Amino acid sequence: MPYIGKQPVIGEFVELDALTASATSDYALTRNGAAYYPETVNNLLVSINGVIQAGSTMSLINGSTLRVGATLSSSDVIDFVRVFGNVGNVVTPTDGSVSTIKIANGAITSAKLDTNIAISGNLDVGSIRATNGTAAMTIDSSGRILTPARPAFRGDAGDGVSKNYQSVSAFSNYTEHFDIGGNFNNATGIYTIPTTGIYQINAVLTGGGATNVSIMYLWIYIDNAQDEYVRDDPQTGGSWHLSYSTTRSFTAGQEIEMRFQAASDSSVSVDMAEISGFLVG
Repeated sequence: MPYIGKQPVIGEFVELDALTASATSDYALTRNGAAYYPETVNNLLVSINGVIQAGSTMSLINGSTLRVGATLSSSDVIDFVRVFGNVGNVVTPTDGSVSTIKIANGAITSAKLDTNIAISGNLDVGSIRATNGTAAMTIDSSGRILTPARPAFRGDAGDGVSKNYQSVSAFSNYTEHFDIGGNFNNATGIYTIPTTGIYQINAVLTGGGATNVSIMYLWIYIDNAQDEYVRDDPQTGGSWHLSYSTTRSFTAGQEIEMRFQAASDSSVSVDMAEISGFLVG
């Protein structure tokens, strides 16, 4: 293509890794330790013993092995191998020509990954992390998927002492079994929703001394207001059990708490008050 003025000189001009002459005519070409594949020998400038070699005396074997015109010896010196890329042209790389060394460190970012890309074959992944490095999902060698940062908690309270629960009463000083994310206050029994989503919430109450109870309630309070409940009439029975389980949507910052009420009896004991939950998604 003709140009007005000086033809632009644009291309990739690099010097490959040093080669040590030995009793052979074949030398593996590398750049920063990785195999290098020139397009042709005519892209190479090779100096041996201070003499520039003619392209007609050389050839490429398997794409990245340079065969020089004669068998060398250890007394010979391969001064340099320089590569002159295409000049003044934009070219499409040939199949297999883009090696790892041609991709700059940090060049591939999450923004460059197309979420609609079709992946053929298997994609081997052991861990998926957040941008700050926190592991969000891990897959072990058996294929089991773990989500170590998924919000979840479990705590229980209760002392088996008869008390007056005729008014709605909260529990305190829970034993905390686990609290992923640190959102359960075991002193107050309040769980603060850390992120908006669907949660599974479970609550269990068991106890005794319900001989004179007319009706009892397991209340779920949200933001200090009565929201849902289960109820039972122990029918003059001593032992009793209440349980609650639901899946529902919560907004980050909402507070969940379990409370109890036993009408018409001032001497009911709570042996166990347990509440637990986890983020479904």
